[in-house]
Amino acid sequence: MRRAALGAVLISLVVAPATAAPASEITPTSIAGARLGLHANAYKRLFGSPVRKDVLRYPQNYWRLVFTKRRVAVFFSSPGGKAVEIVTWNRNDRTAVGIGTCSTITRLKAAYGSKLKRDEPNTVGSPPRVYAYTVGRLIFAATGRDPKPGPSKHVTAIALYTGRLAVAGFIALQFDTSALRCA
Repeated sequence: MRRAALGAVLISLVVAPATAAPASEITPTSIAGARLGLHANAYKRLFGSPVRKDVLRYPQNYWRLVFTKRRVAVFFSSPGGKAVEIVTWNRNDRTAVGIGTCSTITRLKAAYGSKLKRDEPNTVGSPPRVYAYTVGRLIFAATGRDPKPGPSKHVTAIALYTGRLAVAGFIALQFDTSALRCA
């Protein structure tokens, strides 16, 4: 009887990690294994379906693929061009220090310390209200409604970008976060 129970426990310890969904990593060069600079079909193969294509009014000529189930969007700056930004609002996507969507801004600041910079194009008012932070080429959005209640107290999306920060920060803050529930 004890051997059977012990065997069941050992099997559950071996099988459980193999069947658990792994968390996707956000690195300085990729989000969920996706790097910048690829064509649309590469992202479709990587993220699968469902996928939606949107043409943006601003910035001009930009368009995006939105992978709704995966909660990732890939932005392109010209028709047929290569990706210039990848944005995730998936809670399973985390940086090496454990920061992801719904991490608190306090935790974000503690995790990155002096490496964390406020995104000046997305900082307004006096005292400053910061709607986005950067570490290298990563943007940590804190989308909120202005002027009240101001920036979110949680990370609402994380973006990897190339190009101008002002444009990339604008894109990272454009997601509808009304369905995002951070405890």
